[in-house]
Amino acid sequence: MNDEDNLFGLPGAEHLQSTEVDVYECEIDGWTTGDPGEVWIIEEWTVGAVKFGPSTAEMMAEDAHERLCDDGLGDDGFCENVSNAAGHPDVVAAFQEALDLLCSKVTYRMADKKVAEHRVTFDANHEPLLNGEPMYVPVPKESA
Repeated sequence: MNDEDNLFGLPGAEHLQSTEVDVYECEIDGWTTGDPGEVWIIEEWTVGAVKFGPSTAEMMAEDAHERLCDDGLGDDGFCENVSNAAGHPDVVAAFQEALDLLCSKVTYRMADKKVAEHRVTFDANHEPLLNGEPMYVPVPKESA
């Protein structure tokens, strides 16, 4: 098993899991025959920081202008003044600070870079192997 902060999924997966075992149990187990020749690939991804750049802050300032003017809160002179203020570097910087704060509170994890591929295969008893090692640790049977 690998870095607990990374994400795992089948190639092309839209939603990723926290562990390789989660991928196996959610995405492979119900679809496999467990034959020894069968191979499944699980990709491992780093987690990227949720971040919005300056263009997003500028768009938010512009959106604030549009909302104020579309809601009829002022006349044309007001809207022109708000438009000028929305483009001011201090206003854009404040929207960037708000976005940074918002991102710091997000717990959703997004994939960033693919760092590894892991192979799921099966032994002669149809038990899953992860990179050639048993995926599950056998539980010893209690003696009577």
